[in-house]
Amino acid sequence: MKHHTQPRFSYRALAVILCFLLSPLPQFAQSNQHAGSISALRVSATKNAGAVKAKDPINWNDVLKTDATGRMRIALDDGSLLSIGTDSQLRVVQHNAKTQQTQLELGFGRLRSQVVKLTRLGSSFEVRTPTAVAGVIGTDFFLDVTPTSTHLVVYEGFVVLTPIIAGVQQTSQQITVRAGQSADVTENGISGPNPTPSGMADQTLAQTTIETISKAKVAGVGGSHVLRNTLIFLGIAGAVAGAGVALSETHSEGPANQQIPPR
Repeated sequence: MKHHTQPRFSYRALAVILCFLLSPLPQFAQSNQHAGSISALRVSATKNAGAVKAKDPINWNDVLKTDATGRMRIALDDGSLLSIGTDSQLRVVQHNAKTQQTQLELGFGRLRSQVVKLTRLGSSFEVRTPTAVAGVIGTDFFLDVTPTSTHLVVYEGFVVLTPIIAGVQQTSQQITVRAGQSADVTENGISGPNPTPSGMADQTLAQTTIETISKAKVAGVGGSHVLRNTLIFLGIAGAVAGAGVALSETHSEGPANQQIPPR
């Protein structure tokens, strides 16, 4: 009598596989966690050294970079706006809209942060530079950063600025910079807060506003575009004029000539 041997199956192996499939994978999840999207763009700009376009998603750990002509605006999931100026590099370390936890790294360049009010317990919004950490609760401020300096201008609300010396945050030297004030951090320490000089607020705002560049192009900076638009306009005008002549001839030769005058 023959015995049919059943294939041996390890239930322990199945359990291991199921645990692997169902368990969270922190590394993959973190790299794909959504932080926001690009709401406006002025080339040339890149994301993770690759091409980028408006409405592209922004995830945790994405590195955003602009060159001498590029600018970018990021709409974060919590409603905050990040406006990146030219020659800048920003890394979105994390942004959790539910817990209101945001960490950014501005390696160099210019950044305007319009931050929604933080209301959750333990919430934080921090921008780290090579020489300082800017912490906010809900405000509008500007940073101009080089590898050895940080310049802060506050438009609304207030920012707690902590210098970083030799890689260590010097909490004993931190200051609060309020609306209408500015401050600076260098390798030698922190200075301020001081009243923002007249005209500096508008000057710094212009360094991250994408619409400002668009107006300049319309005014004649992009000559080829102006010529192209002029030719398009003349073509449309000619077509409209031609249509008007045809319409006039139709009316003059149409139903009006076909009417039989009353006897």
